[in-house]
Amino acid sequence: MTNNSMEHHVTDLNLSKQLEEEGVPQKSQFYWIDMPDGSWFVADKPFDRDKGHFYSAFLASEIGEMLPAFIYTEEGTYDLMLEIIHVGTEWEANYRWTQDVDNGGFHNLPEVDGDTLYECMAKMLLYLIKHNLINFKKEK
Repeated sequence: MTNNSMEHHVTDLNLSKQLEEEGVPQKSQFYWIDMPDGSWFVADKPFDRDKGHFYSAFLASEIGEMLPAFIYTEEGTYDLMLEIIHVGTEWEANYRWTQDVDNGGFHNLPEVDGDTLYECMAKMLLYLIKHNLINFKKEK
């Protein structure tokens, strides 16, 4: 069963706020917009900042463009892995180092999971930022 409501195709408001707080550029196809009554909705363009708040509501494809394919550390090179687990009901993301085959096969950075692809990818992006593996300059 699919839900065609845009809110089900973009990062939720909580993840969108966290991404903004961590300096992720607020440039996306859709935005969470606050209303005078305190409610939020998804729109396809940001409103005037002086008249209210907005946060980018990222699609999975937009987050995917921000996630590096590789993470380079002193230990080695980690490759991005995205997969469906638990018979298609949950997504998992991790970065896997496969060059160390002689010592156990591979080593992962911590895995993150989510009910949707965009949730899983957003959580991985937050992990990378919080652990100084990537960074974004805050926009003024």
